[in-house]
Amino acid sequence: PDNFSDYTVCAVTFKKGSHTLTVKKSWGWIELDKITVKTGAKISNSTYNVTSSLVNRNATANTKKLYSFLKDSYGKYVITGQQCDGGINGNEFKAIKNLTGDYPALLGLDLMDYTPSRTAFGASSSAVEKAIEFANKGGIVTLCWHWNAPTEYLYSTANSSDGWWGGFYTKNSKFDIAKVMNGQDAKGKKLLDRDIKEIAKQLKRLEKAGVPVIWRPLHEASGGWFWWGASGADAYLQLYKLMYDRLTNVHGLNNLIWVWNGQDAAWYPGDEYVDIIGEDIYPGKHVYTSQAARFIKALSYTDTRKLITLSENGCIPDPEQLVRDNIMWSYWCVWEGEFVLKAAGFNNYSEQYTEKNMLKKAYKSDTVITRKELPDLRNYPLGD
Repeated sequence: PDNFSDYTVCAVTFKKGSHTLTVKKSWGWIELDKITVKTGAKISNSTYNVTSSLVNRNATANTKKLYSFLKDSYGKYVITGQQCDGGINGNEFKAIKNLTGDYPALLGLDLMDYTPSRTAFGASSSAVEKAIEFANKGGIVTLCWHWNAPTEYLYSTANSSDGWWGGFYTKNSKFDIAKVMNGQDAKGKKLLDRDIKEIAKQLKRLEKAGVPVIWRPLHEASGGWFWWGASGADAYLQLYKLMYDRLTNVHGLNNLIWVWNGQDAAWYPGDEYVDIIGEDIYPGKHVYTSQAARFIKALSYTDTRKLITLSENGCIPDPEQLVRDNIMWSYWCVWEGEFVLKAAGFNNYSEQYTEKNMLKKAYKSDTVITRKELPDLRNYPLGD
């Protein structure tokens, strides 16, 4: 084959002595030519010197204060985060509080059930209320959006993961974003604008409540499993820029800190659209490495210093390894459900991914910030 390319799979620390490298079967397939082991470059402390302002120069004072805190913390501390539909009173938060004595500093929520093609089938959401509640208790909020394709484009309207319930997956809809972006599908463009407008209403509620949002739209695009990434990088980039323009300039939202989560250099929209670069990593069970290879990859997306974060993860990284490798993600945000809780009853902590001792260790670490260790963000020194 003439299409081999170098790919960094991982960054590991070897102790002195002999080691055996093994290639194991997982899923998919590869043609493997060679494995090269070499000494990795050390991460310079200057990596964490982020001087750029928010891409939206009209950002609210509270949004600038949060961004200032994120920049000040970057490279020194990693902020704890947890996706949890139930908010601070959700089962994931309760389980973590019971085990560690404190809550995560950052709450992840999803605007999915505000999407018109879901509310049409009876879905409803209290994510905005949960976000306001957590912010009023001093926490940080990050939002994603599993964007259901419009009802007219779904293959099935059945109440299942293969119907409207899973309408954000490529396999469940014929929504071709390339045709929308190049003007071939005017109807699709109108519905796209309608959906963005509806989400803008929810984000505006948060702005009026004084809540800044770490906003992560169109996530994991380069994977192709969501419709917004299924038509390739060019269509996705047009959509990302369109969303930025409509939310910022048309709907006048000034409380958003923009997280780009495309996960591939060819999908990077440009520095003027990105405040934070997010990587979603699910390394397996009881894998506590720093994920240095992905951090280094994220550094290559742009020559401009941007905050880099672990925007979704299964296992948490070991703080000792983060410090040892100088891989200081801005924050982590563990996904919900099985990554924290036992399936039976969903009210007990599960060690399936992160063991109890590791979670306790992380929450006690001097380099990790939990909710009670957050400063008063609404009175934090105003940054740029």
